[in-house]
Amino acid sequence: MDEVFHCAEATQLRKGEDDTLARINVLGTASMSLFCITKRHKRLHYISTAYIAGKRRGVVLEDELDEGQSFNNGYERSKYEAGRSLAVFLGQYRVPCGNLRCGSRLQRAIIV
Repeated sequence: MDEVFHCAEATQLRKGEDDTLARINVLGTASMSLFCITKRHKRLHYISTAYIAGKRRGVVLEDELDEGQSFNNGYERSKYEAGRSLAVFLGQYRVPCGNLRCGSRLQRAIIV
């Protein structure tokens, strides 16, 4: 296996779901990242969301992930935290990664 596509996520927007969101979105991304360095490096394709920008307005560049933004809900925060930890991981282990940030969440979609 040379390519890994990580597009799983929890999308609960109800209050009180932050533990589930963190477990699936943050820890799930960390687990997939670690898998990419087992035996031999694999290219990671990370499907995320533009909602990591939280309440920021205007153009948000990829290298502006952490600008002290606030978030509308736990989903946005969990995806931001997953992206932040992924950026640190990629820098440390030099895993090749493509990052796609969809403008809206896709549920039950097949990405080919």
